[in-house]
Amino acid sequence: RLATDGGESRRPMGACDTTMQLQDVASGLSQQYTNFIDALQEPIDNSVSAIVKNESYFDESEDREDDVVEICISIIKEGDLIWFIVADNGPGIPLDTLQRDIFILGGESSSGGILNNVGWGLKQSIAWFENQVNINVDIEDSARDRNFRIITRSEADGLLSVGGPIDGSLQIYSEDESLWTEGLQGDPLENKEVGTRVYLPCTFDRVDEDLWKQGPADLSTRLHALQERLGLQYRDLLKARDGNRITIRYENMDDGTTQVYEVPPLDLTYDTGLDPDYPLVDEFEITANDVTYDVTYERGIIDYDEICASAEEADSGLVTSGNKLRWYKPSQATAGVDIYANGRILMFGELDIFDRSYNPALNHFGGVVRIIPQDNNDEVPTENRKVAIDRGSELWHKLADELREFGVEEKRYSNDEDEGGEDSDDVDEDEEGNEEGEGGSDGGGEEGEGGSDERNNTEGNEDTDDEDGEGDGDSSEEETDDENEGESE
Repeated sequence: RLATDGGESRRPMGACDTTMQLQDVASGLSQQYTNFIDALQEPIDNSVSAIVKNESYFDESEDREDDVVEICISIIKEGDLIWFIVADNGPGIPLDTLQRDIFILGGESSSGGILNNVGWGLKQSIAWFENQVNINVDIEDSARDRNFRIITRSEADGLLSVGGPIDGSLQIYSEDESLWTEGLQGDPLENKEVGTRVYLPCTFDRVDEDLWKQGPADLSTRLHALQERLGLQYRDLLKARDGNRITIRYENMDDGTTQVYEVPPLDLTYDTGLDPDYPLVDEFEITANDVTYDVTYERGIIDYDEICASAEEADSGLVTSGNKLRWYKPSQATAGVDIYANGRILMFGELDIFDRSYNPALNHFGGVVRIIPQDNNDEVPTENRKVAIDRGSELWHKLADELREFGVEEKRYSNDEDEGGEDSDDVDEDEEGNEEGEGGSDGGGEEGEGGSDERNNTEGNEDTDDEDGEGDGDSSEEETDDENEGESE
């Protein structure tokens, strides 16, 4: 009803601008991602940007009612289809903004929020999701009519919607109020007066292929890998206000089951037993293209056992029965530093910036490089998908020069210690139980897009050693690309 026909009292309000442009470039936009997690990043970032406007948000300690970020990611499985619904408690999108700004292609010279600095991301995300349904030859023909829809409610204009296909007429409608809770049953956002929901269709095959897979675990179990990633990526946001939250809601309409996952902030912990001075911290300034940034480089040898213990305390489902996280553990994928910019971890496991080749002694090396503009009106330049810092920028090259002076930390092993630092466990009991149509192949996940030979996409791909004992994961090198709202895209 929501995705196709809309509400019974639907009333046309005009069309969005730039429709002809989108018709010309939609096919190219749909090729910008290689996995659903990167594509889903964009509407999540937009939900954050609807409230968080710049880095000063993280310096203010007092909660205000209009300052709390609430995001619900509802994932609904129905046959061959998966619906992703990203909902928030932002101010909603007024009619004139929806008409004039949301579907403009690029050209953003300034941001309407901390992660809204490019102007391509939402269109690329929508085009990618719709394309997954269009190109899958195995789904029923009736499912191919499923296109994106944005539902938004603002104080100024009430409940509005605009829907796909992305290369269609993009008509805006005033909608029946009953649509406000569609797909969010049971989440507190049902009761919010304003906000935005982005509905994105995908195929089960696509999600099954991309999501962490090291054995025959069903989708409800493997979604803990998404919970883990978001807890690492948005840890600063989740700690900034007591009421801030990201909730994952999974509903399997085929068997009537539901599950809710609260995303906890997952912080890095260092092995102070190895070196009591960890983490090592250096601070410096970089001026690039007339913008000055404060940079903090924190690093050391990561205590993965302590990180895992903290995660288990927050939610026992985050760890396998082998007492390990699904992705963030000693491996080629995580060796390196996380890059924080524009409100979240933008890049995971960055090692190339140090001009270092991977070796097992770096498995436990980790840390965070934080890049904060001194002027809150400035932002860190990112590539179009907002999944990495622009590697051609003056900032990136100057950052590399500074970081190479400080170097990395390598773990030294005794003769009786495995150099890879990884153990092999028996098959985790909680990872068994195959949902129909799931499981099957080892490894899982798509190689990320974005850099030359990065190793750090977080779709749950593992290195050769299978710590969890949940199958013989294929070795793969990953890339960093991590990618709803608000008054501007």
